[in-house]
Amino acid sequence: MRVLRHAGIRMLQAACAGLTALSGCGSSIPLYQSMTPAMETFVSTEIPLRFDRGFPCLTLHTGADSVEVFLDTGAAQVGAGLLPGTVRSLGLKAIGRTRTLKTHSGRIRYRPVLLPEARLGGVTFRNLACDQVDADAHPSFAGRGIMGLALLRQFNVLIDYRGSRLVLLRQASFPAGFDSSSWRRIPLTVHPDGMMIGGRPEGISKDLRWCLDTGAIALDPEGKEYYNLMKPRHFRGMAGARERDGRVFTRLRAFRSGAVGFHPLNFLAMDFSEPGGVDGFLGADFFMKNRVLVDFAGAALWVQPAP
Repeated sequence: MRVLRHAGIRMLQAACAGLTALSGCGSSIPLYQSMTPAMETFVSTEIPLRFDRGFPCLTLHTGADSVEVFLDTGAAQVGAGLLPGTVRSLGLKAIGRTRTLKTHSGRIRYRPVLLPEARLGGVTFRNLACDQVDADAHPSFAGRGIMGLALLRQFNVLIDYRGSRLVLLRQASFPAGFDSSSWRRIPLTVHPDGMMIGGRPEGISKDLRWCLDTGAIALDPEGKEYYNLMKPRHFRGMAGARERDGRVFTRLRAFRSGAVGFHPLNFLAMDFSEPGGVDGFLGADFFMKNRVLVDFAGAALWVQPAP
């Protein structure tokens, strides 16, 4: 079993200033100076996704250049993070002092950097605050940077793996023709650790706390099936749990969040300490099997089984 999610990226969110400001040189820089079209007139834009070993990647355009970035909803406080080589190739310079954070993957060094112009689909941001992220701690890093939740949560967001697309919508709005009767609504909590829902796996008597993370990627050796991640203690006594290559995994026929049930989901046992209070991650396996519409303003996750 190959686990491609790199713990360093998850820990990065605790260090990067994302949603409100990014600090540099003793000053405070907003996430972006302006957005075109303005949110008041913006309707929606669709951005193609492609997949690199399960990592969903998209293109961020800046001036005449384009940067492939990895969509990471687990990086809750990151707007955009760029690798040093990307920053150099764009002719930019990091500002402010270098900070260091310890992670399971080693030490991460990061510095603020400002993109004068950045276009995501049909939306253009002026002076987008980013972070230059040391690549040494990310040997499995996909693309040339990451797109985090801090920027995405300025919108409503449709994540459609089967359709290979990410759709940004005006805040508190829904796609044209949206029919709530064909979607299932789940209460959603968003805080500095990410997007959280409650959920009860088959064989467990209480709800557990799950982080919705497009960067939680575990792939079997044949490259055929993806797995979500769950702490090992929840596997004890679980029917159907098996061990292979020193790893414990299972395929659950039933997983419920409140009154909402899901298609069978795969889980791999993995221990982790960050973020605290989280029992597992719903990652590539979950997103491959479900369309997900995130309504940040309404604190709701709308889910529809993927065709």
